Amino acid sequence: MSRLIAIDWDRAELRFVVASTRSERLIVHQAGCVVADDPQQGWSSPAQIGAALRQALKGHRLARGELLIVLDRASVELLALKLPPATDAELPQLVANEVLRESAFAAEEAVVDFAADAAQPGEPRRVIAAVLPRERLEQVHQLCAAAGLKPRHVLLRSFAAASLFAHLKAPSQESCLLVNVASEEVDLIVLRAGRLTYWRTARLPRQADPARLDDLLLAEIR
Repeated sequence: MSRLIAIDWDRAELRFVVASTRSERLIVHQAGCVVADDPQQGWSSPAQIGAALRQALKGHRLARGELLIVLDRASVELLALKLPPATDAELPQLVANEVLRESAFAAEEAVVDFAADAAQPGEPRRVIAAVLPRERLEQVHQLCAAAGLKPRHVLLRSFAAASLFAHLKAPSQESCLLVNVASEEVDLIVLRAGRLTYWRTARLPRQADPARLDDLLLAEIR
């Protein structure tokens, strides 16, 4: 049985899920959130967030858990690239070269990952590249050190939500709109034939009343 711990956070709130896998089943043991001592000021440091996580997860065998870090849209630079026809094996070098030209960060200042559409003979490759500044990655490591955990995967929230939805829903050629609401943000994600084709993250007012929040969400979707 493998134990999983997934976390994401914003300016003043940490959210977590503790689960385990058994065969093809996912069993959720605990889910919750921790609010910063001063919600107006927010977290003072990554170490404070890590300490709050450690306290919240007491009794869940932290040393044996695989930690999944989920980052918000503001943590990364996203680049939509159109590359020449290429095989999957050729893409990493092509993406690296294009990111060097288009990114605001130098190669040594960031780490890069990407998702590409399926290869079609003679057709350009469309790629979404995520550029994570090393400064932000160092903050992640500081948080994990304070929590007593080692990160196993670093994920982008909107892409993780799209991947989960694609796995849960049977393949379809229809377009689907996925609305993923966090405490201060909403991810709007469009999938067509199981592939992410559009994404946007919008800010939401903290602690808005439900009726106003519904109106704001509808306005963003339209």
